[in-house]
Amino acid sequence: MKMTLISPYTSITMHNVRQLSACMKKAGHEVDLVWLPAYPKTDVHLKLKAEPYEEVCMENLRKLCKDSDLVGISLMTEFYSAARQITQSLKGRVKAPILWGGFHPSFAQEQCIASADIVCTGEADEALLELADYIQKGQDYVGLSGFWFKKSNGEVVKGASRPWFKDLGSLPLPDSDTRSHWCLTPDGNEIVRMSDDLKEYHMPLDAASNGSALFYPTSTTRGCPYSCTFCGNNSYRESGGNAGYVRKYPMDWIVADIKQGIKVYNPDMVLFNDECFTCKGSSHIKEFADAYKKEVGLPFRALSTPSSVKPEYIAQLVDAGMICLQVGVQSGSLKTLKEYRREWSGPESVIEASKILAQYYPRLTAVYDIILDNPYETPDDVKQTAWLIQKMSKPARFQLFSMTAYPGTQLAQRMIDDGYVDPETMQRKGYQDKLPVYGNILCSLASKGVPTGVFRPLASKAAFNMLDHRWLSWAYSSIYNSSFAVQKWAKKARARERSGYRQPAALQAS
Repeated sequence: MKMTLISPYTSITMHNVRQLSACMKKAGHEVDLVWLPAYPKTDVHLKLKAEPYEEVCMENLRKLCKDSDLVGISLMTEFYSAARQITQSLKGRVKAPILWGGFHPSFAQEQCIASADIVCTGEADEALLELADYIQKGQDYVGLSGFWFKKSNGEVVKGASRPWFKDLGSLPLPDSDTRSHWCLTPDGNEIVRMSDDLKEYHMPLDAASNGSALFYPTSTTRGCPYSCTFCGNNSYRESGGNAGYVRKYPMDWIVADIKQGIKVYNPDMVLFNDECFTCKGSSHIKEFADAYKKEVGLPFRALSTPSSVKPEYIAQLVDAGMICLQVGVQSGSLKTLKEYRREWSGPESVIEASKILAQYYPRLTAVYDIILDNPYETPDDVKQTAWLIQKMSKPARFQLFSMTAYPGTQLAQRMIDDGYVDPETMQRKGYQDKLPVYGNILCSLASKGVPTGVFRPLASKAAFNMLDHRWLSWAYSSIYNSSFAVQKWAKKARARERSGYRQPAALQAS
């Protein structure tokens, strides 16, 4: 059976997509893996209506898919509109059914089955192989567990859910045979065989690269031990049940994956996308640190939570090569943390974690994530967050995010019910990226490390009474826009500097 597997993600090294391609190839199926980066790194937001591709690109894709027996599209919420445009372009013009899978379809089945013929409602490692086997044998596959199906008369058939796949070590290494990979050219028109030039062009623009260093993304685990109300992990977990949601890859598998990735993609660093890299316990941390230092040695970056930042863990990981740890703080308000189900990540644990990480600067850079623009927060809640940032140990970097309502999350549903979010577009009504309000400006100032003597009067009740007014929003917007413009320009400049790709005139689609 022949499958065309399409990825709209910014990254051309997306681990889960390459994993599925490898599973299909191991089972004897032919796979064309097509990378169609939909948006630049700086422009990846929720885009439930915008169509990112030119028609000439879709025409090229139809030619590539014409002999396929199955077309699969992997997507997260940010890439919903890209997947929908691809599907609408292919429907009725290719013979193959169109399957959607990934994080978003697993908890937004109703929305996705309106466009796709088949929706995978959980992990596809086993389910996709079973579906492919039925298609190859010409058997009726409607009703297979792990999928929703739309019949020709419009009837939707919901298959039973599948338990989580447990034996991660039995999976093949992600597909790195780029001879069967296709990629969008820089002008966005042609889809051609992957080449070294195209890899060098797209890697600096990779969603994981920040435009400065090339990352190879991978994971040592699947699943998340936490239940934050703003995160899609809760809804995703429901597709396979709570039991066994967090699983680990064997250490030898992890090392083999990274070594293969280094050989094919020549990265500067490794990016571990585990939801919480430091939540695995002391024995796992030691095993990883010892093996990684001995077998790999590249610098790496990981994600964590404040409560799992332990001195002994950080010492071992920095010694093994960790140069950046991204920590989810989210808020300094106890009321907000309770609403997020993150009481375990209170201000005291955040400050303690920042003290531990600051000791390793400049060998280790700490990056802290903060969520702003929560419609349920009061100015006092935001002020508590600003004070927390101010008190945290520096040097450090802070990423101040405007809250995104992800479909299927508990917080998003609450925002829809209360009229803050349009359920059709999932856009917040009347919102911008980072609201131009004084509390957000205060958080930005704290993140820049202004002296406490300057910060204290700015965070006073009198300052809020004087400066937290709608009529000043134009000034705050100007501050944000000018800052963002400079960052965007710098990031693009660094990315272009890394890649001297020039598309050859003779570059053809075959």
